Amino acid sequence: FLQSIIPAPVISLNSFTIAAVTAAISLTHLPQNRHSVVRKKREMQVSGMKSTEKREKIFRPEKMDLGHNELLLWKDKKDETPCAALPYREMLFVYLERKTEVKGVVQIPPVEEITGEMEGNLVIWNRTHRCIRLDLSSQKETAGALFIRLAEHIPFAFLGATPWMQVENEKDFQEMVRMVDLYQEIHGGTCL
Repeated sequence: FLQSIIPAPVISLNSFTIAAVTAAISLTHLPQNRHSVVRKKREMQVSGMKSTEKREKIFRPEKMDLGHNELLLWKDKKDETPCAALPYREMLFVYLERKTEVKGVVQIPPVEEITGEMEGNLVIWNRTHRCIRLDLSSQKETAGALFIRLAEHIPFAFLGATPWMQVENEKDFQEMVRMVDLYQEIHGGTCL
């Protein structure tokens, strides 16, 4: 039973504006700390481009570039052609994942707390419910700096921690898709 209606942020930082779409959610799903999410990380082997589970791919790119319409990734800096292109319009949920002092536990900070100095991984969920985890350990640019630059290119997406939604849950994921679609429809598919 829904106890309350609260705004659910759908963030468009292309023009550094934030808009809210109202969604009905239960207050019982909110964790005590609304500012960040702490999750137990699954044990993963980072091995190039191999899939570690059905919904997740891990990339350890040697080179990255923010193109006009997509994030481009290269396995080898010497290659002229990228090994992967992640279209911005397909990105639904993007967040930064930082290690904590507790082994196997990561923190997902809210968008307003992310700084250019933050280290970690960049995690991107696309509209087909696939998770792309970018291991940025071989990059000169920090995860925080890349997140901030990427946020400027993504027209419609959830950015940072969303403690009121669990993206792994199919029902919550479909609600996120519906909210982004509604926001795109309201704004004619363009950013403010």
